[in-house]
Amino acid sequence: MGFVDALSTCWWLSSECKPRWEAWAAIGGIAAAFGSFAAALATYFAVIHPHRRRLREADALVTADLVSFIPELVSLREVFGRNGFLLSFYGRERAADPGFIPTAITRLQYGVNVPSIKATPEHLLLVNEINALRGTLGQWNAAARDFSFEIDGEYGGEEFADYVISGINNLHHELGNRIRGAAREIQKVMPGYAQTLQRALVDHDGLQLD
Repeated sequence: MGFVDALSTCWWLSSECKPRWEAWAAIGGIAAAFGSFAAALATYFAVIHPHRRRLREADALVTADLVSFIPELVSLREVFGRNGFLLSFYGRERAADPGFIPTAITRLQYGVNVPSIKATPEHLLLVNEINALRGTLGQWNAAARDFSFEIDGEYGGEEFADYVISGINNLHHELGNRIRGAAREIQKVMPGYAQTLQRALVDHDGLQLD
């Protein structure tokens, strides 16, 4: 009865039997503290733990996709540099053999499997850059596949040919920007591959960019 006696010196309570309110207050404090702990624990398992698990799952999925894509991105950048040189050569040589240039450009398509990464608030910038790269690759491949100087079966003349060559070069330049943009965002998510990705972070003239 020691615990009960600590709450009151006598039982039953009456005008002559006063409870020890300081003991009851202490018990109330303990109960409140336990209730706060229980509420915090319930919040953790209901909100924080699932959120952390979702973050880990999202990171795992992104990592799995990017580990296989990084070599493709670096290879894409290397082929892009070669194709950029060829495009500049085709522009200079167009007048010598205008029929050759469309055929040559149709061969400059890229077969790259760009991953589809689920958008999350944590990876939104990465997803935007990856999607932009995929879109520009599709535009380039379509433009290269259908490249022609012809209008209604006839060559459009020097001015039209220059316009077409300029347009295809501008699109290829934009593809280079998208490659570097994707490489920069992947570096943030995969710092262990930063050195490898430096090979993709060069400008159109082969200069290293920050």
